[in-house]
Amino acid sequence: MDGESKPPYVLGVLGLSIATMLGWMIATGNISDAVRTGMVLLVAASPCAVVLASPVAVMAAVTRGARHGVLFKGGSHLEQLAAVRTFAFDKTGTLTRGRPELQAIDALDGRTPDEVLAVAAALETHSEHPLARSVVAAAAERGLSLPVVTEFNNEAGIGVWGRMNDAWVGAGRAELFRRRRVDLPDAIAALDEQTDGATTILVARADGLAGVLTLADQIRPEARRALDSLRQLGI
Repeated sequence: MDGESKPPYVLGVLGLSIATMLGWMIATGNISDAVRTGMVLLVAASPCAVVLASPVAVMAAVTRGARHGVLFKGGSHLEQLAAVRTFAFDKTGTLTRGRPELQAIDALDGRTPDEVLAVAAALETHSEHPLARSVVAAAAERGLSLPVVTEFNNEAGIGVWGRMNDAWVGAGRAELFRRRRVDLPDAIAALDEQTDGATTILVARADGLAGVLTLADQIRPEARRALDSLRQLGI
C-alpha cells in the first residue's frame, strides 16, 4: 500500500460521516446531535472499532454516571461492576432520607413526655450527632423551654451527659448508664440500639430512668425500586 495514498475505505468512512453530520444538521438544526451522530458512525464504521469500542463505552458510562451524581474513580472500577453479585448499602442517607424523626416518647416515673423530651433536647443541643439534631428539632416544634446544662460531656457511640440543677442527667444507650451505676429496668436495659429500624435513646437521671425516645429514619420512595432492579439483575 502506498504510504502517501489514502485507502478508499478510510476516505469513504470519513466522507460518509461528514455527510451524515451535515444531513442531520440540516434536518434537525441541532449541531450537537449532528456531531454526535457523525462521530458514532465514524467509530462504528472504523476498522479500529473493536479497539475503540471499549474506551468510548466506558467514557460514556462514567459521564452518564456523573450527570446522575454517581462518581467513579476510573474506568477500571466501572468495569469491575460486571463481576459484582452482592451490594452492601449504608442505610442512612442512602436507602433512607438521612433525617431521623421522633416517633414516640415513653415517659416513666410520673413524668410527662414533654419533660422527658426537654431534658434530652437540653443535652443534645450541645451535640452534632444527626439524632441530636432531630431531638432538638422535635422540642422546638413543641415550643419547649429547655433547662440549662452544665459540665456537658459527649461519649462517642454511647451518649451524652451533664448536670441540671447540680443533678446528673444523661441521654444515650444503656451502656452510658451502666457506667454511672444508674438503675435500669431489665426490659429497658435489654433494648437494642436498633429496634425494627428505629433507634432508641434512653433518658435518665442519677436516681433512675426518666423515659425513652424512639426515632426512625424514613425510607426513600425510590429505594424499593432500586433494590428490585438489582434483584432482577441477579444481584
